[in-house]
Amino acid sequence: MGDYPGLQPREVTTVQYLLAAFGAVTTGVLLWKAFGPESGTVPRQPGRAPDDNPDFLRELDRRRRPDPEDEA
Repeated sequence: MGDYPGLQPREVTTVQYLLAAFGAVTTGVLLWKAFGPESGTVPRQPGRAPDDNPDFLRELDRRRRPDPEDEA
C-alpha cells in the first residue's frame, strides 16, 4: 500500500475484506438468478382445486349416476 497519512495498513485490509465480501455476495446472487433452480423454466400454472378440474367433475358425475347395466 502507499503512504497515506493517518491511514493504517490494517484499516485498508479491513476495507478490502468488506469489498471482497460484498463482491462475493453480489456475484453469488447474480449467479443464482442466472443459473438457479428456476432459470429457463416456464412458470408453473397454479394447481386446480378438485371442484375446478373438469376430469374430476366428470368422474364424480359418472359415479353418481347409476349404470344402466346394473339395473337389469
